[in-house]
Amino acid sequence: MTAFEFAALLHAKQIRRGHWIARCPAHGDKRPSLSIAEGRKHPVVFKCMSQGCTQDEVLKAMGLTWKDLLGDRPAMSKEASARLRDEQTLHALRDLKRALVSPAGALLAERQYRLNALRRKLDRRIILLENSMNPALSAIRERDAKTARFVKRWGWDRLWELYLNTASA
Repeated sequence: MTAFEFAALLHAKQIRRGHWIARCPAHGDKRPSLSIAEGRKHPVVFKCMSQGCTQDEVLKAMGLTWKDLLGDRPAMSKEASARLRDEQTLHALRDLKRALVSPAGALLAERQYRLNALRRKLDRRIILLENSMNPALSAIRERDAKTARFVKRWGWDRLWELYLNTASA
C-alpha cells in the first residue's frame, strides 16, 4: 500500500507533496492530527500528533494489519525486532519517569517513599536497557561507579594523589 492509498482511506488532506494530515481513527479526533508521509525506508510513515496513539492502535482502528500496509515485504530480522522493542520500552519508561517527576505525578503518590522506590526501579530499568543497547555506555558507567566507591571510602585527596603518582611514572 502506498502512502497516497493509506491517506485516501482516511480522507486525508494533502498539505504538500508526499505529506497528508487526517483525523486519527484511534481516538475521537475533532481536528486532523494524524501525520502521514511517504517514507524513505518504508512506503508509509504515520504518527498521531495529539494523543500519541501507537501505530498499532491506528491500524487496528482502520481494520488493517502491518501485512496489509507493507505488502509482501520481508519481515524484520529478530535482532532488528528486538532492538525496536527495546527502543519502544525505553521511551515508555522515560515518559513514565517524566510523569512521576512532574508536580502532578507527585500528587499521585500516597506516600513519598513509594514514589521514590518507583523512581529508583525505573532508573535501574532504564540503565539496564541502555547498557544492553550500548555496551560502551556500560563500561563508562562501571568505571564511574568504581570511582565513586573509591572516593566514598578514601576521599578525593587520595584519588588525586594516586593520579599524580601514576601520571608522573
